[in-house]
Amino acid sequence: MKYKKKYEVNIPIMFIIGVILFLWVISHFMDGVSIIKNLTHIYSGNVELSELKEGNYISVDKVRVLGEMDKEDSSYIAHEMVEVNPLENRYYMVNINDKDNKYVSMVINQKQFLELNDGYVNDDGYIKKSREYDIFNSSFDFKVVKADYLHKQNVDDARIDMDNYEKRPVADLYDKIALVPVSFGNEKKEIIAVLVVFVCAVLSIIVSKPWKMITVEYVPQLEYNYVYKKQTDEKDERVLSEEMRSLKLDIGYYERQYSAIKDKVKKNVVSFGLIALIFIMIKQVVYDGYTQLMIINLGILNIIPYVSFIKMLVNIANLLLNRDTQISRSAMSAFNKAPAMTEINMRKVRLAKCDRILQERWNSINNS
Repeated sequence: MKYKKKYEVNIPIMFIIGVILFLWVISHFMDGVSIIKNLTHIYSGNVELSELKEGNYISVDKVRVLGEMDKEDSSYIAHEMVEVNPLENRYYMVNINDKDNKYVSMVINQKQFLELNDGYVNDDGYIKKSREYDIFNSSFDFKVVKADYLHKQNVDDARIDMDNYEKRPVADLYDKIALVPVSFGNEKKEIIAVLVVFVCAVLSIIVSKPWKMITVEYVPQLEYNYVYKKQTDEKDERVLSEEMRSLKLDIGYYERQYSAIKDKVKKNVVSFGLIALIFIMIKQVVYDGYTQLMIINLGILNIIPYVSFIKMLVNIANLLLNRDTQISRSAMSAFNKAPAMTEINMRKVRLAKCDRILQERWNSINNS
């Protein structure tokens, strides 16, 4: 029996997860470097806004919000722009330095702090500290971010609002940067998270044994079948026995191949179930059901469930293609191949013929 060398590539799901985690680490590496660098020098409220750059941190004692007093109910009404999607983000114009009149756009979301008009701003427009939230409880800490389209829109809206105020405030609206409230402790955790994910990525790749992903298989090739010779001689019995031995080896090979495909499907189904369960738990426990926030924070890691699902579908399709059906035979013939079960059944038929011929020969010898 002749055999053809075949290289088979099997990429484990753990290797894919490890690579994705490693790519996430690479994409967040520079962010981690920026955090480490900027946390060594945190600016105070005396700094000029023009000196601040993206990634800098600032900590101040007082923050004033652009707005005006409502004489009817004697409350301070802050300028506010609300973005409902993806989350209820609220944009304000704030001043962090009493020595100048420059105001810059600041964004907070509903999970961090309630709207500033709801009793969290005093009559002079200064934000009150509150122990109810992780931010604005002891100090006002911010991270400098790029002023995107929404921040610039907030600045434009603030200019329109200022024209409608009964007493127009003296304010210079600055749109080169913007501010996001942060916790310095959580920022440091980002660095730890990158290191933890890096370790998980390395372990996932090692556990997947990438050096075993490429294996060499020797696929049996069909040869002329001596069973169908019409003229018999004294060597037929040995030829048939050798043919039967070769057929049994081939059947064993294809059965192992088919069994391995079924095992892959089982493992992929279990892996996808676990990964889906983990992401559902993260969504509900960590992000309180906010899918959009989870997508934003996890970034490239969000593709892990999709990769696992696609890999599961591919292996299920591979299992179906290796069954002995008319559809699978037609599909595999396009690649000049035959399904594993077709190869098995074909050889079982030939093995049965060999066995029948040998039985008939032995019966004829015994009867004579």
